[in-house]
Amino acid sequence: MPTLPDETALLPDLDLTAFGLSSLGIVQLLMQLEHAYGVELADEILDFRLFTNLGKLWAALSGCMATGSAPTPGQA
Repeated sequence: MPTLPDETALLPDLDLTAFGLSSLGIVQLLMQLEHAYGVELADEILDFRLFTNLGKLWAALSGCMATGSAPTPGQA
């Protein structure tokens, strides 16, 4: 999985695919995030676009952590 350069600011509009995040990388990242935060994102919201924007990804994870389940597609 690619890594971000040290000087990269983690801003909500950061596009991870611009740094080489591939479909395999998305699966790996998803598994790591779910394990690290003890949540499981619902299949209904899993879409590659979720991983192209840090703000959307964090919103989905935050929703899972707050409610114990993933937000509905319109919320992510």
